[in-house]
Amino acid sequence: MQSTDVQVQAGATGAGTGCVVEECEPGQQNFTRTRFERTAVDAPVAVTGFENAGCQGPAGGGVSVDELAVREFFSTKITVDPPKMQPDTGVLLVNMPNNFFCTTPKQFEMDSSITINGGVRFRLTVDELVFDYGVDNRDSAGSRHDRFDRTDRLGKAIDPEVLDRIDTREELRKASEVWHEYWQTGTFDVLVTVYFTGEYSVGGGAWQPITGSIYATSASRQVQVFQTRAELIDPQNQ
Repeated sequence: MQSTDVQVQAGATGAGTGCVVEECEPGQQNFTRTRFERTAVDAPVAVTGFENAGCQGPAGGGVSVDELAVREFFSTKITVDPPKMQPDTGVLLVNMPNNFFCTTPKQFEMDSSITINGGVRFRLTVDELVFDYGVDNRDSAGSRHDRFDRTDRLGKAIDPEVLDRIDTREELRKASEVWHEYWQTGTFDVLVTVYFTGEYSVGGGAWQPITGSIYATSASRQVQVFQTRAELIDPQNQ
């Protein structure tokens, strides 16, 4: 189990924390110390506790804008969409690879709520993704195919014209960055967790790296997996 304590602005996490928000002096901000824990390799980081850290800032305690930026980064809420797939019908076939991809930009910028010293801006970069395909699989030979796919690739959409010309499993695998095969029928929930590293810029200055990462988990989308069967049909008996 890995754990860490991070202080974040109370306004971002105050609901449901049970912490008393103090009235701060001008120039200060109220912070809540939040405890995060990861209980397994593929488990998301979970919030396990809160503690009031009180008023902090230049008016008392001398907290720098750099410290404020780091704290706000770890309280930032990011939204990511569910994975897309090709073919995008929601209906898949057993033993056939399918192309999956995430539409989150590899890198993007966003404003913070910090306005002192010319303001703070964040730059987030996708560091890692965990695609969750909803079920562990075993193929006909008994080999296990994991439910989770940990990767640094977002995946990519395949041009529809190229997709139409793909006839074999090997061709689709070569055209895909992220692909998955189901080896059993059923209805499964597919989602993705995206981990971001961050940088911050104060007043339009140079980007400064932030140690650590934050994550966002998408909503799930359902896929149905079916088994096909070939039959010989006598056209005269149709």
